[in-house]
Amino acid sequence: MLESKSMGKDAKKKLYQLLLNLSEEEKDEIIALLSGMKMQGENNLCDRISEIRARRFKGGYFCPHCASSMVVRFGTYRQSQRYRCKRCRKTFTDLTSTALNFIHDKGKFFASAEIMLSGATLEETAKAVNISIPTAFSWRHKVLDMVKNTED
Repeated sequence: MLESKSMGKDAKKKLYQLLLNLSEEEKDEIIALLSGMKMQGENNLCDRISEIRARRFKGGYFCPHCASSMVVRFGTYRQSQRYRCKRCRKTFTDLTSTALNFIHDKGKFFASAEIMLSGATLEETAKAVNISIPTAFSWRHKVLDMVKNTED
């Protein structure tokens, strides 16, 4: 019943009726379980992005366009710190020139990468993560480029 991404109205009604019949203690357990699942996913994503940021800038911040170390903070862009290079005057974020650049749903990207690396087809990946096949294709190439760059 809970396997599909979007539940039908009948399934939601049945679930609602089941929840109404639970004791307060059981309701609290379910709320804690669901909250933990959401928080774990958010923390995992934040940890992965922080790890990418730490590895990329372990020697200090630098411009991905001209490699200058003369960079200053320059506001934010989509909740990400933005920087500006004093030499070439271009702006960038922590994720510029990475596979995550311009990926809006980073959680889906990481999920699709894990599925792809396990050997799934494009169709299987797209269906599992609820993305289109062209998006799965594009993301597959981003993942393959990341793997290739780490081998070099």
